[in-house]
Amino acid sequence: METRDKRINELLEELNKANEQLKTEKTERQRAEAETAALLKGTQAVLEYKDFAESARKIFDACKDIIGATAGYVALLTPDGSENEVLFLEAGGMPCTVDPDLPMPIRGLREVSYRTGKAVYDNDFGNSAWMDFMPDGHVQLNNVMFSPLILDEKAVGLIGLANKQGDFTDRDANLALAFGKYAAIALRNSRARELLEIHEMKLQSIVDTAADAIITIDGSQKIIYWNKASEKIFGYSEPEALNKDISIIIPERYRQRHIEGVKRVTQTGHSDLIGKTFEMSGLRRNGEEFPVELSLAKWKAKEDDYFTGIIRDITERKEAQEQIRRAKDDLEVLVQVRTSELSKAIAQMQESNNDLLRQKEISDKITKDDKIIKIALLISLSHDSFKEKLRMILDALFIFSHTSYQSKGCIFICGEKTKTLQMAACHGFSKGMASMCHNLPYAKCLCWLSSTKKVVLSSDCNEVKNTSTPEDPTGHVHYCVPIMSSTGLLGVMSIYIKAGNERNDADEELLMSIAHVLAGLIQLNNEIRILEMDRAESVTTLAAGISHEINNPLSFIKSSISTFNKYLVKIESFIRHSQISPTPESLSEKQIEAIPKDKILDMVSMMNNKINSSNRGIERIAEVVNGLKQFSHLNRAEIMDVDINKCIDETLSILITETCKVNVVTKYSELPPYSCEPRSINQCFYHILDNAIQSTKNIGNIIITTLHMCPIDEVHGEAIQIKICDDGIGMSEETLKRAFTPFFTTREVGSGKGLGLSIVAGIIKRHNGKINIESRVGKGTSVTIDLPLEQSPFLTHS
Repeated sequence: METRDKRINELLEELNKANEQLKTEKTERQRAEAETAALLKGTQAVLEYKDFAESARKIFDACKDIIGATAGYVALLTPDGSENEVLFLEAGGMPCTVDPDLPMPIRGLREVSYRTGKAVYDNDFGNSAWMDFMPDGHVQLNNVMFSPLILDEKAVGLIGLANKQGDFTDRDANLALAFGKYAAIALRNSRARELLEIHEMKLQSIVDTAADAIITIDGSQKIIYWNKASEKIFGYSEPEALNKDISIIIPERYRQRHIEGVKRVTQTGHSDLIGKTFEMSGLRRNGEEFPVELSLAKWKAKEDDYFTGIIRDITERKEAQEQIRRAKDDLEVLVQVRTSELSKAIAQMQESNNDLLRQKEISDKITKDDKIIKIALLISLSHDSFKEKLRMILDALFIFSHTSYQSKGCIFICGEKTKTLQMAACHGFSKGMASMCHNLPYAKCLCWLSSTKKVVLSSDCNEVKNTSTPEDPTGHVHYCVPIMSSTGLLGVMSIYIKAGNERNDADEELLMSIAHVLAGLIQLNNEIRILEMDRAESVTTLAAGISHEINNPLSFIKSSISTFNKYLVKIESFIRHSQISPTPESLSEKQIEAIPKDKILDMVSMMNNKINSSNRGIERIAEVVNGLKQFSHLNRAEIMDVDINKCIDETLSILITETCKVNVVTKYSELPPYSCEPRSINQCFYHILDNAIQSTKNIGNIIITTLHMCPIDEVHGEAIQIKICDDGIGMSEETLKRAFTPFFTTREVGSGKGLGLSIVAGIIKRHNGKINIESRVGKGTSVTIDLPLEQSPFLTHS
């Protein structure tokens, strides 16, 4: 009996153990099923949601619920790898007063997860060293887990979980790591989708703006793509063309051949036309045939064949080719006619040997003269110095010229202020002769007479007899050729000729041609010198004005700092006198009463006023420096598009200072961009506005108006007009006539060199524009500038 009871107890114990094992297995199976279901939810979130934030939220919720956490978030790593960017945060109903805009730097336990790429957790987080990194007001955290999002073997974000009932386990870590992989896949899909959408938009933009027709058909010859250029070229809108047979744009005589070709390519996969460009005819909607150029490509999608063609309308090209062909035919006929006429002329020339020889001599002479002139032109366009160019042209004249010239001559340039001829280059002169003729005052010599009469003279004229020189006691024989421009005399060229040779028209014509080349070279050099002088004068004027504008606020700031020091010394004296201790609680009532509070408050108020005034001075300095930077267009000497209204404002910011009381009124119109040299245009506005300010004595009114003028006819195209009017002292008729003359000025000596308006006129001319000045004494001045929008030949060449 006792043995049976014992056995029954043993069986009951085994039965209990089996029941417990069954319960454990059931619990484990239920948990595994729940985990599987949660993982399936994560998979569905990856597949169902396009937006990463939505899929990440679903994955996080599934992960949080299955692990049993009550709080957490999903974050992505910033591009520089220094912080987390939180997508969303679940506080689990716990209070949190942390500013959500505060940065979340990568540190603490989450730094370990980022660095190792593993899920990490701490079940006693509230008492761990990690708490040192938490900001005040953060949700209370009992336990914490972080699982990274891994892309391309690099952590790009993480899932954070917290406050689980009980402890996090390694099983939880593995689950969180799996959900992190789902989130990483969702992130990759989202980024790939965004990139694909961007590429599709770029491709669509390119196709929509293409000038050529781009058409795609399927294997059944139906049109499935039709861009905007196709509408323009063939006349069918996109709805009219889609799903239509491609034969609607193929002339009838080519349709059967097209069908057979497509069928052959579909069956064999080979075509001689695929990947090549060839010409054929197209058919417009109105039935008109026209020549096209076609590039054809074949591609597959799954098992279906597609063909894409790029079609260009070459009607204009064909018409141009036909015109060239006709011109060539006409030219051949003309050549034949001219050849026949030339043959007759040659036959006539052969009738007289004397005539033939004379014609040959004339031809040789013209050829040699042309060669000299071309060489002179090439030298004038070289990068050598001005005087070196003059010397080289003179040398070339003697090297390639006729035998009637001596190897001796020189070039004089008129002095700017004194009535002298200054030698700029010579050939064949001794040192003594070059020194003697270096600077000749106007006198009765052949060179002076030539410059006075402005005609070519030679030593055989009766109006003057050349004086002898120590080297040439019999008197020298030479041509004197004036170097003229539209503005007057620029210099004289003197060429010595051999004794016994008489003056002739051919020599004179050659020398006049060389003088024209020299005139252009001298005039260009004069313009360059004027520009350099103007640049130096402008820099000096700007430097003086900017120095004044900056020194005034600097002086005030320096004075304010000195005042601060005085007040600080007084305040320190009050503090020491009252024996104020470091802590206010230790002051006695008598000590507090002894503090001269009113005086200290007054001093503090004065110091605040000084600080505010100093800040205004600093702002003025910054404004002046920024204005100068914008005005000068540093490193912008090239041609570029500018806003003319903005250029005027930049110039005004330089000229209108605190001491200038001029009232400026701007009436701007909306202007198109203007292609120009920005620094040159700013230089124009600077000179005109500076003259206006000077004319009004710094207290008058200036009105600036800009207009966009539409074309009146074929000659007068679009233009920008700038009108600057002042109510200053104005100009007399005589002054107005000389306004653009270099070095002419009405200002006091030392106040200006008179280069401003001459520079303005040159710049406007280079920009193919026009400038006009109207002025009356006591009534003010009006300057009108017209700048055509079509770029000038000068700028295009530059």
